[in-house]
Amino acid sequence: MTTKQQEMDKKYIILLMTDQQRFDTIAAASNSVIKTPNLDRLAAMGVTFTHATTPCPVCGPARHALFSGVKCDVSDFDMNISHWRHDGRYFPEMLTETGIRTGGFGKFHFWPERTHPGFMHYAVHEEPNPGAYREDMDYIKYLKDNGLGYLPYTYGVTGLLYFQPQRSLIPEEHHQTKWIADRALEFIETFHRDSFFLYASWEQPHFPVDVPERLVNLYPDDEIEVPVFNEKEQLPWLVDLMRNASDMFDDGKPAPMERIKRSKALYYASISYIDEQIGRILDALDVRGILDQALIIFTADHGELLGDHRSYGKLCGYDPSVRIPFVMAAPELDGKGTVSDDFVSLYDILPTILDFAGADPDPLSDLIGCSILSHREEITARDKCFFEIGNGRDWSSFMGVRTRRWKYVYYFSEGLKQLFDLDNDPNELNNLYLGEMTGEYKNIAAQLHQNLLDWNRRHGYPERLDGDDFKVLERGPDWKDRNSQFNLWTLNLIESEKKELWSEAKAVYEAIKDEPSVDPAELDLKYWESKRGSGCIAELESLTGRKLCDKNKKGYQN
Repeated sequence: MTTKQQEMDKKYIILLMTDQQRFDTIAAASNSVIKTPNLDRLAAMGVTFTHATTPCPVCGPARHALFSGVKCDVSDFDMNISHWRHDGRYFPEMLTETGIRTGGFGKFHFWPERTHPGFMHYAVHEEPNPGAYREDMDYIKYLKDNGLGYLPYTYGVTGLLYFQPQRSLIPEEHHQTKWIADRALEFIETFHRDSFFLYASWEQPHFPVDVPERLVNLYPDDEIEVPVFNEKEQLPWLVDLMRNASDMFDDGKPAPMERIKRSKALYYASISYIDEQIGRILDALDVRGILDQALIIFTADHGELLGDHRSYGKLCGYDPSVRIPFVMAAPELDGKGTVSDDFVSLYDILPTILDFAGADPDPLSDLIGCSILSHREEITARDKCFFEIGNGRDWSSFMGVRTRRWKYVYYFSEGLKQLFDLDNDPNELNNLYLGEMTGEYKNIAAQLHQNLLDWNRRHGYPERLDGDDFKVLERGPDWKDRNSQFNLWTLNLIESEKKELWSEAKAVYEAIKDEPSVDPAELDLKYWESKRGSGCIAELESLTGRKLCDKNKKGYQN
């Protein structure tokens, strides 16, 4: 075998992934505002799939579906706190067994921390989970080693500022987004002579959005479209919950539009910064002659409402939550430089990667997806896709199905049903169930409801059913809590290191002191202090040099 043939036989697989990125945030996918030249470059090399969906719009289950290829219900993994199965089969392990060197860097969302499905090399930057230690997260250790161990927040300030515009506390040279790309580049440099699988996974643009100072004004507010919503919408319980948690809408009334648009502008800037890092990775592959030989996939675990439907986050069946960006390039992929509306899914990534690597997927008998490379006709023939959350035992559960024209979603809380005509209502603002359900609509809804029942019987939980139909749960409780997530790893530091940390008020102050769109007096300071401890407001008032009361009914009152 010649040296050239040996080089051609090597397998290079690169999976680039973001967290909570909407489907409509790539210039090549018809977003005329956002700047993503490197993703556009990848799109010119391959195919942009505009109708890709996540199986489950929440981080952990979506990633488990990607790495296992099986439905969340089959794996009994349906929310973020579920454990990865020790008897599960995940494709990085299978690639390692074939002799392909595997490296993963960034966000995994495996549980418990540092559980991983077969990577030979990896470095972790997680959204810290309860009980975590600094030693569990390579990036947080890196910050300490580089003189930034005083920061209690390492990817944006949560709690009071979770969905609010804010400035990064970390210099760009040490920023999480760059750090992940740096680790990926080190892996390429070290192992480019071997067959390899590289997984680079960014925490951003998941809120809290954390953008280097150089990019904070990349998108002027007048370029940003306002969110879409219908004042008469009947919001599902989960969407109502997330609306309250965001502190951007109170009783359905939006925060100042300047702040909402600013939040979206920084979200876009975060994507553009990731795009820069992807450009560095593509350049490194190109310099080493790997770029044109590689299978490269860019995608996200789920989307983000970003103010649409008067809410933020995911956890629902609307398109901004369940549709994801998906760009793929490979030597044998037909249609380079084209845009496809084929229904693809995170389920298709495992069989595609194993197909490209020449690995045997037969042990994985429960696969839902198929290879985009060798089963493209089968994928093109798909006329619907499915997505879901939960097991039917709690209020968060829902199931949805989408065709080219119609979307039907069933929420177990109150048995809420939604039917959208996507041809005439692409923003899903007019639930046809709230109007006169004509015979045509009734027939379509009944057919799609039956599709969900059939899907559940093949793959799902028996607990979802009550006889021959889905059960109906009572409405979930009126949960008015704000998002109060906290980096619990700080609680596990030794006392001398705890004393070095910035206080909660100091972190908030530093994150918003140069951000004109955020007035802390307009935020729910009283709730924040109830979660972070007394004295927070007084310290923040001292730092800002002003009283932060009497601005509105939410704020702290003397």
